[in-house]
Amino acid sequence: METQNHITAAVLAGGKSLRFGSSKLEAIFRGQRLLDGAVQTAAEIGSAVLVIGENIRAGAQVRVSVHADIYKKSGPLAGIHSALTHAKSPVVAILPADMPFLTTEIYEHLLHFYTNEKPLAAESDNGLEPLVSLWPVHFLPEVEKCLQQGTLGIFKCWEKWNAEKVDCSVSGAGFEQRIFTNINRPQDLENL
Repeated sequence: METQNHITAAVLAGGKSLRFGSSKLEAIFRGQRLLDGAVQTAAEIGSAVLVIGENIRAGAQVRVSVHADIYKKSGPLAGIHSALTHAKSPVVAILPADMPFLTTEIYEHLLHFYTNEKPLAAESDNGLEPLVSLWPVHFLPEVEKCLQQGTLGIFKCWEKWNAEKVDCSVSGAGFEQRIFTNINRPQDLENL
């Protein structure tokens, strides 16, 4: 991406994979682990790549910095908090580790609408996609406040912050909805 040097790309890889039955990060899709595919996409988005999660075995193709959540057992918002804490750039692109069709084009589209005031996320035909998003690092205190108050749900915080959404639907922006396909169960992977 053209504006890559002011973006840190953070792959959220802290889920427990309970529905998958084993670590879905290690699941193979198109010849590579889901985690490695997400890291490669992240490397095309940002000049630095963070992987947020516990006991992560990073691949060797892309240099990454691995960090655990600071707020334990607090869901994806804690992963975003950790990414904002460790970022060395003013903007953090958040990517989930389990969306194998995610592309840099989505983040380029989001950047057209990004103002550096509030978080901004994609909105697909399925609704808000808060883990496909851009976050200003200066928003860290607001994220921390939600975590300290026990408001762990990103959707609740998003409404509270009046954060931004960008239409990334088929009819609005022309993006294929398979981009937002999330792998939760082994069957999801088989169906692809």
